[in-house]
Amino acid sequence: MVRLVELSRLVADAVPPEFVPVFAAITTLGGATALMLLLSVLYWTAERRATALVVSFTLTALGVVLALKAGFGLPRPPAAEQLVTHDNDPWGFPSGHAVAAVVAYGGLVVATDRFRSRWAAVAAGVLALLVGLSRVVIGVHYLGDVLVGFAVGLALLGGLWRLTDGSPRRGFAIATLASVPALVVAGVMTETLVALGGSIGGWLGSTKLDELPDPTSRLERGLLIVAGLGFIVVVRTVQTVASGIGVGVVALNAVLVAGILLLPLATTWRGTVAVPFRRVG
Repeated sequence: MVRLVELSRLVADAVPPEFVPVFAAITTLGGATALMLLLSVLYWTAERRATALVVSFTLTALGVVLALKAGFGLPRPPAAEQLVTHDNDPWGFPSGHAVAAVVAYGGLVVATDRFRSRWAAVAAGVLALLVGLSRVVIGVHYLGDVLVGFAVGLALLGGLWRLTDGSPRRGFAIATLASVPALVVAGVMTETLVALGGSIGGWLGSTKLDELPDPTSRLERGLLIVAGLGFIVVVRTVQTVASGIGVGVVALNAVLVAGILLLPLATTWRGTVAVPFRRVG
């Protein structure tokens, strides 16, 4: 299997050392934390249904990537070449960051109907390319891993767009199904349980999407962001305690994704809880 090892080293060596921290920062844009925060904020403030659909795409991609990585069982570059270590993920083929960048950023362009916008499509493509390149520069993937990751991401994006027909609920159902082979092939570990729990929570939360009100002011959007980020921090903190409990990981990630999706319901509550979210006058 061609992983382009020598070409990867040429690419990494061509980048001046002073630019490596820049690529280390860029690589986070394809990671789970950055994508969760970005998609959550977009969901709370703007393109709600479209963003929920993209969240389902990313969870499907997570399950598929975990199964592929464990199935191929190809290691990352030697530890001596890695500027960022991956003790919990020894497998390098294909690149999960490359898949995620294509599915997430490309998905936003497609789902928000901005595919006809040249600048939006170019921006998504450049961002995905930079994330993929960063994986080679920091030494955690070979170029072949990234190129195959791009191909897998494009295939997933095209297939999911057709299969879901724009329905987030259907997207989360597909993501739940995709987590099963990940559990079978990769085994019961935190990442596969996250995929399963998040997908289940997304499916449950998506049943109420049509009942959610749109934000009516900048204040309301800001309060949703503050409350939502606080909720994420609390759940993620609890997750660190329950990381060794399989059922707990599934349940907490279900709560996390469902909570993110259902948070706008807070703007419909009456009484003292609802007061900060309503405009006066």
